[in-house]
Amino acid sequence: MKHTLYSNYCGWISEDEIRQHLWDCEYIDHLDEATDDMIYNEMYELERMYWNDISYELKHFFDKGDAWLLTGSIGRWDGNYRGGYIFNTFEEFCKCLKDCDYVEITDNKGHLEVKCSHHDGTNFYEVKRVSDFGYEWYNNHGCYIYDEEKVHTKMWNNNFMTSLPHFARDVYGCKE
Repeated sequence: MKHTLYSNYCGWISEDEIRQHLWDCEYIDHLDEATDDMIYNEMYELERMYWNDISYELKHFFDKGDAWLLTGSIGRWDGNYRGGYIFNTFEEFCKCLKDCDYVEITDNKGHLEVKCSHHDGTNFYEVKRVSDFGYEWYNNHGCYIYDEEKVHTKMWNNNFMTSLPHFARDVYGCKE
């Protein structure tokens, strides 16, 4: 099952849902009293709150001392490129979001996926947990191979080196 953990892409929440929220919270007496400014201000505030919530959970998830491998495609004006890196903290994870206006983070049957868009295109990434064996292999062998994409692919496809993070299951108790 796919769980959207965070998204600020257009349409993530409808204006009608915001109107209902404003009415439920007694900011307005009738649904038709909600102005465009009220709706967009509330959308912005909800987006900020949702980002703070998921950031908190991701920080605690990523900052436990494990190594992580992020890999995927980077959309640019002159085409798509492969890219990725190993990270150990939420702050390092957030490098993949740099310069992006829109972000969507999902858990799709244990696969932690990131989609983020910027003025040149859209980036698609996936994150896996790196095992102790995988991290040791990377530090002893992988970092000496000059083709980083080959290193990431070798680690990605080896179940002894990487595994699915199962974020939604482990953090929220969601079924996969």
